[in-house]
Amino acid sequence: MFFGLSENRWVVQGNADLNDEHIERMEAEIARLSKELIAARRDLDLVQETMIRSLGTESGTVKRLSNRVAHLEHRTAETDGLLHAMLDSRIWKMLQSVGGAILSAQYFVQRRDPRPKAKNFVDEEKRHGILLRCDKPSSSERDGVSGKIEISGWVAARDGISNVEIQVESAPPLKTRFGLKRPDVKQSLAQLKLRDTLNSGFLAFLDTAQLGDGVYRVSIRATARNGSSRELVLPLFVNQRGTGMGEYSRWLESFEARDAGLIELQSRKFGYRPLVSVLVPVYKTDADILRQTIDSVKKQSYPNWELCLVDDGSKMPDLTSLLEAEAADDARIRIASRVQQGGISAASNDALAMSKGEYIALLDHDDQLTEDALYHMVSELQQEDAPDLLYSDEDHMDEAGRRFSPFFKPDWSPDLILGENYVCHLMMFRRDLAVAVGGFRTGFDLSQDHDILLRMSTKANRIVHVPKILYHWRTNLQSMNRASNSEDKALASSFGVVADFLKGRATVEEGMYPGRWRIRYPVPAGTRVSILIPTAGKLDVLGRNLKALWDKAGYSNYEVVIIDNSKADAVEKFVDGVKKSGKPVRLFDQRGEPFNYSSLNNRAAATCDSELLLFLNDDTEGIAQGWLLAMVELAMRQEVGAVGAKLLYPSGLIQHGGVTMGLAEICGHSFKGLEGKSRHYNDFPDLIRNVSAVTAACVMIRNEVFREVGGFDEAMFPIAYNDIDLTLKIGAAGYRVLYTPFALLYHYEAFSKNEGELHPHPAETKALKTKWKDVIARDPFYNPNLTRHKENWSLKWD
Repeated sequence: MFFGLSENRWVVQGNADLNDEHIERMEAEIARLSKELIAARRDLDLVQETMIRSLGTESGTVKRLSNRVAHLEHRTAETDGLLHAMLDSRIWKMLQSVGGAILSAQYFVQRRDPRPKAKNFVDEEKRHGILLRCDKPSSSERDGVSGKIEISGWVAARDGISNVEIQVESAPPLKTRFGLKRPDVKQSLAQLKLRDTLNSGFLAFLDTAQLGDGVYRVSIRATARNGSSRELVLPLFVNQRGTGMGEYSRWLESFEARDAGLIELQSRKFGYRPLVSVLVPVYKTDADILRQTIDSVKKQSYPNWELCLVDDGSKMPDLTSLLEAEAADDARIRIASRVQQGGISAASNDALAMSKGEYIALLDHDDQLTEDALYHMVSELQQEDAPDLLYSDEDHMDEAGRRFSPFFKPDWSPDLILGENYVCHLMMFRRDLAVAVGGFRTGFDLSQDHDILLRMSTKANRIVHVPKILYHWRTNLQSMNRASNSEDKALASSFGVVADFLKGRATVEEGMYPGRWRIRYPVPAGTRVSILIPTAGKLDVLGRNLKALWDKAGYSNYEVVIIDNSKADAVEKFVDGVKKSGKPVRLFDQRGEPFNYSSLNNRAAATCDSELLLFLNDDTEGIAQGWLLAMVELAMRQEVGAVGAKLLYPSGLIQHGGVTMGLAEICGHSFKGLEGKSRHYNDFPDLIRNVSAVTAACVMIRNEVFREVGGFDEAMFPIAYNDIDLTLKIGAAGYRVLYTPFALLYHYEAFSKNEGELHPHPAETKALKTKWKDVIARDPFYNPNLTRHKENWSLKWD
């Protein structure tokens, strides 16, 4: 196999073995690209600063440098994709002996399945006695990290672990917590006789503020109870102006400046000033932590609140004294105490019963509200059609008050909320709505908020997302240990909540990660699918597509319609041969017609009477067993109009994870270029979720919906954006557009198009921007605090 450069692209030629010369060429090219990229970014930063000071006189230089940076990032991504293929190939053993820069690159770009597998560790445990893994920082953070970052992972040994130490270069060791719950490790390593794998997690935080840009050596040393030890050394790329996982501190500095005068002025204009009851169930909380929680409510800029605290039978004198003192100090604070512990739901119901507010806000006993949390929530109530239920974005806060791990959420997503409780905090809702659904249910403690949310969502007239950080999860040792100790119960409770909500309508299965769920819907008997595949005559590509369909569809009631847009008779002969083998395939002859994707598919669809239409590129190949069934069971729901798939490049990088509107001023594929096997952004690439649009490289649409919205627009979008326009039309008609990771395919992308058909015409781009300007300006399933310049869901930056 030969790797070389051709027209500025890495290519693979032949089957010859990779030799040292080729490796050296790759190393040199990677090093050169990396240096140029870093230099270009720094130059761009300097010019941008100059431009700001000089009111834009350097805009031409900025544009040229921006283009250069974009080009180098694209080249780097292509090189990374090649390295993925190399690392998975038979030549990797030879590469290991080469050393040098290529091994450093391997750490950053190799594909790693985050779910531990015992079969991978048997030999390692025999050799080393200790298994040691680092989960964060993620190897996919190619732009570097900055700010406060998390270093976490797990370690296990036959005799147990006595200590874990983390050190950066020669600096003093970081404060490291060890013994955190890892049920995934326990389950995966069950066949290995290792001690206490359940409590194998470790965690530390590193503040990179005092580090300059560069690569640092991070050592993670684990010591077993028998005295043996093992060290894991990994590189940490610090880039204080990058867009890595530590960029939250810079985001806060750029975007969260508080204007107290404006808030006071706006607050005075409120025509509706409801009483908001903040419910806090308390159980054996550290007095200092609870005091901080209470203080966060007392400092609210919106004054019309009451705080309802219910002690769930803690029987702690210092806690009782604190509650009594707070109630005596502020008449808005009301307290109650249960004689015996009843659980979170029972205490929450007591707090609900004693509340007097029109709206209820939920606050955990060791967390905090931001100063303007209630103000921003009540701001949304000033509309004539005030929402029944509201929720905000959130982040985490450590003992020192440092904030990290923000979660910027999409607007209300009724399918995503079944896969995980992404709403969580801060949640506020009408009191009468909570009472109408029966309040909190004691059978679902630890997931009681998710339970009441799902039940209220079926009765709420409006659910509004406030895209601001209004809530801080505390990560003090007490709260983390409490969460770890109850993790198994929380997972069981979460499963029970979703299963109960869907009882009689669907079933719930474990998703790809702990605490993530897959919802399976029944398929009506006799449901038929017409699979429409346009082709220009590349029979090797088409044959691979069909073979994967026969082998892995997982659903048999379908027909295949080959739309022949070639200029010869090879496709016709191929289809005749397939038909003779008994496969359900027919030819739709469009030979010699100009390539108009919309027209080709509309004409073919008009000949189909199946309930479902699957528009499928010939340059796709099914990977997951049952991928077609995964789409059918979602698409046949009456509220759903279209279902898209998870598509990977052959290298394993994500090609499509749904379409996000507004990226690059028009739209982009979510998570494009990120690792297909790694976890990203709260597991969104691996959850069934609501999206604004999906690609027609693989999209399933109910036939009646396709006809209702008029199919593809042949006149306005003959080549590009026809799929974006179609799925946006479906959403605008009131149907849900879904993305499912359980329909997993490779997408070789554009094998059937010539160069002139690969790029959208200016007229198509202008048409999409004009027609769908509102959703381009604000995609409801994205978040305005995330970048519009990349597809990786990273934070926006100024």
